[in-house]
Amino acid sequence: MAQSAVLVFARAPVPGACKTRLEPALGVDGCAALQCLLVEHALREASRSGADRVQLWCAPDAKHRVFQNLGAKYRVELVTQRGADLGERMHLALMQGLATARHALLIGTDCPAQDARRIDAALVALRRGADMVLRPARDGGYVGIGLTQPTPSVFRGVQWGSARVMRSTRCAARWLALRCTELAALDDLDTPADLANLSGIWRTQVDGLRRDFVVDA
Repeated sequence: MAQSAVLVFARAPVPGACKTRLEPALGVDGCAALQCLLVEHALREASRSGADRVQLWCAPDAKHRVFQNLGAKYRVELVTQRGADLGERMHLALMQGLATARHALLIGTDCPAQDARRIDAALVALRRGADMVLRPARDGGYVGIGLTQPTPSVFRGVQWGSARVMRSTRCAARWLALRCTELAALDDLDTPADLANLSGIWRTQVDGLRRDFVVDA
């Protein structure tokens, strides 16, 4: 059995079906282009981490050309997400990951600051005895969750997309008496206001997307 697995959860970069809250700032095609950058960033950093196995979990399926190309480039397995809602999809993915690895960490693609070093910090916490590790997002959600055993109740009754996700998850962890390590919060990238938090290469890339895809009236 492998020591650790990182599961990258990603939505296909289809115009009008990804990063939709950013459309006022980037346009429909600009959002799809940004999604391509975010998915590759998450997959590249996961591949650079110390994880023994990396998988790309795809929605709505793994057929999109970008998924196929990234899977080949980083030599990772593509898996289709399944489940009635986000919570069930995450639980099923982590359950499958834990069937072949002692620790499984699930990350999204909305956090440019999620790098290999931070992924490794989460894996280290699991190796050191945490039942659960959480990387909060500053908007009230989280950008990473790791487990050492399937824990379906952590994903039930959560208002996904709300500012109460992290609070609900903390309550579930306390109720289950899980040893939970909470890492430093990071910014995710969901709304036009979030663009102001970008710096360095990400600011340059987003400025380029604005030039390429947004036409001033």
